[in-house]
Amino acid sequence: MALGHARQINDQWTVGAKMKFLVGLAKATVKIDRLDIEATPDAWKITPSGAQAYLSGKGLIVPTRGETGNYDDSDYELDANGNRTDKLKPGSEQLISYDDVDFDDKNIGPTGFGMAFDFGATYRLNDEWTFSAAVLDLGFIRWKNTVKASMNNSFEFNGFNEIPIKSDLGDNDPNSIDNQADRIVDDLEQMAKFTKDGEGLKRTTALAATLNLGAEYTLPAYDRLKFGFLSSSRFQGRHSWTEARVSANVSPLTWFEASVNYALSNFGSTGGLMLNFHPRGFNFFVAADVPLCKYTKPALSLPLNRFSANVNLGINFTFGPKYKTKHRCVEVQSL
Repeated sequence: MALGHARQINDQWTVGAKMKFLVGLAKATVKIDRLDIEATPDAWKITPSGAQAYLSGKGLIVPTRGETGNYDDSDYELDANGNRTDKLKPGSEQLISYDDVDFDDKNIGPTGFGMAFDFGATYRLNDEWTFSAAVLDLGFIRWKNTVKASMNNSFEFNGFNEIPIKSDLGDNDPNSIDNQADRIVDDLEQMAKFTKDGEGLKRTTALAATLNLGAEYTLPAYDRLKFGFLSSSRFQGRHSWTEARVSANVSPLTWFEASVNYALSNFGSTGGLMLNFHPRGFNFFVAADVPLCKYTKPALSLPLNRFSANVNLGINFTFGPKYKTKHRCVEVQSL
């Protein structure tokens, strides 16, 4: 839920701000900060660092295997012959039992609350040029009912040892290629499992803030046709990205606008289309961005690399009198 206000200071400056109240139902984050792979003539070793998982949700049930007794075959140690034993591997009791993760139907509800702010301004240099800047989503969400887990095991492979060409023990030979391979697979599975470290915790996550810088040029011969440039930078740690977008905007009617655009970013290029309806009292828009892919022959027209679409639509309700100004103000909305 958001409350915003914009005010025209003079014929050149317009400023605005928005305060947003945020409610979250659930959040899951899984990350590995570092995965070291050390390969030497004697052994290969894989060590994860900072591998953590955070699961937040009211009514979320994340039991351990020790609590449910639901163990996998790989949780038990193998004997010298590669057979399963009744002895659990160290730490198996604290592993998360993924098959038993559930929600309490009678206790589901919001578990995250926060707030964020948007700030923006436009500067009208003359009848042809307008510049704008905005900072979006400066805020946070505070999550409760959080379960924390971590990946604590490493993997080490020191080669196959003394593989018999022919053995009288057959499959019971501990050095047979099948038995040694089973032990390697077990060690890999054990490394990838998460150990439950705590529950009922609280954590605060910051939103991904966005900085927009824009410029707009109005065609002197037809002031209803405008060309725009927008630079967007998202600040989200290792997931940060930057995008440059050019657009052509036309408003043939006072209550209708259309826009086509092309963007180039860290992820490639996209094309977009937006329709904006804004009669008195409300504003409704629908827009779509589509990555520009390479396609196969016309008979199939299948994308060779990526195919996805991002569709946005929304409605805003405006209050207060409609002020008349000397210059016609056009609100530029960017995807």
